[in-house]
Amino acid sequence: MDGHGGFSNIERECEFDLPLWKWPIRADNVKLKRAYEAAAAEDGTRVPVHRLWPRGVSKKDAALSLGMKEIAPSSELRKWYAHDPDRWNEIRKRYASSLLA
Repeated sequence: MDGHGGFSNIERECEFDLPLWKWPIRADNVKLKRAYEAAAAEDGTRVPVHRLWPRGVSKKDAALSLGMKEIAPSSELRKWYAHDPDRWNEIRKRYASSLLA
């Protein structure tokens, strides 16, 4: 965010002719953080990767830079996973495949 509650120039700085969620981003530049954890200045661009808003978290406290439900796992995939640790490897494969589609 630009410090005034608006979006930064991130979209205008992109030189790729791709939808935002298909930009080539190196995995080592991505950090995961739960929505329930407080936002910090070093977080950088904050993008939610879920279709459901977390209970008890205000949009202001979440301090999101972008809103892109398109990169979240589908409702069907999320329901199939059902937070079952035994399905973790498979959901990773299915989710990655869906991002490339």
